Amino acid sequence: MGSWKKAIFQPKSLEELINSACVVIDTNVLLAAYQWKEVTVNEVLDALNQLAEAGRLLIPNQVVTEFAKNRPGRIIEMVRYLQQISQSLQPQKKLDQTIPALYVTENYDEILQLEKDYIEALNKYKAGLKSLKMNLIGLYQQDPILEKLEGILSKSYYEPTEILSNADLEKAAQERFKNKIPPGYKDSNKEENNSGDYIIWANILTIKADVIFITADKKPDWTIKDPDDNVICARRELIEEFYESSNGHSFVLVSPKDFFSKFKPNVSEIIQDDLSNSHTIVAMPVEQVKTVSNTIERIKSMIEKGYFNSETAKKAEYLLSNLEIYNDDIDVKLDTILTLLENDVKDRNKQNILLEQF
Repeated sequence: MGSWKKAIFQPKSLEELINSACVVIDTNVLLAAYQWKEVTVNEVLDALNQLAEAGRLLIPNQVVTEFAKNRPGRIIEMVRYLQQISQSLQPQKKLDQTIPALYVTENYDEILQLEKDYIEALNKYKAGLKSLKMNLIGLYQQDPILEKLEGILSKSYYEPTEILSNADLEKAAQERFKNKIPPGYKDSNKEENNSGDYIIWANILTIKADVIFITADKKPDWTIKDPDDNVICARRELIEEFYESSNGHSFVLVSPKDFFSKFKPNVSEIIQDDLSNSHTIVAMPVEQVKTVSNTIERIKSMIEKGYFNSETAKKAEYLLSNLEIYNDDIDVKLDTILTLLENDVKDRNKQNILLEQF
């Protein structure tokens, strides 16, 4: 097609495509099943099954491969997180041992009884955490989520015959990365599977129909975002490349919440909120937690000292207020904040100070 046509092409909206387009899901959608509430997982899997039954759902081999590889890690991270909680629940020495003279106070006996009740409840809680941890480990042998996914995958697994081999796709990805051609170049420094995003994209490019791509990914090599870090749409380069490869069809990138809320408009607010949480809480090493915490504190300190323009400072403070240290995308979000600040230092002479800090 002529380059001028793709330059002015306007893709259809999610509302126009929700009942007709092919749907491709990213690996993070499948992995999110290990963090969502049961009611959310059931709604999502039911929706995916409906799409699979209608022949509209396509799950590329790369997504299945990445899911199989990362699923055990997601489970073990939950186990580690429970272990961290358990290890943090260390009761203090008993009051009658540390401050024996408290017996002179009026409510001494009452407090000792409360202390006894607290220790008993704490021990029960720790025993419950241990049991929960063993149940999580049991998912390696018998996983109800996998059982449900098997039926969906049997109807939606996608491996086009006309696509290049993975080895050739990996070579093509490295060439694209050199020129920062989306998607995937943000993963170019990863030691493992740095071509995964491009391979998924290469599979999408074989589809000759409108496509809705569901992903929790917010990386700038996939998306255009508003000032509040919300995804607006796919990168223009992706829309145009898909337009050419599909002979004029639309490519729309949406979050799990946006898609499933439109596909099932009657889902509860609890599920909608849960769908917004598409990143796993992970058990970081203690030193990494300290590093992240220190970085956040240094950023806050520099904002307080007036290093940045007021609007930039407000934006950075807003982003900081929404950070969760144990989220698996903490590094990406911190990088977004640092980039924002580096591009708008109030006193340019202080740019070097900022860079030295981080």
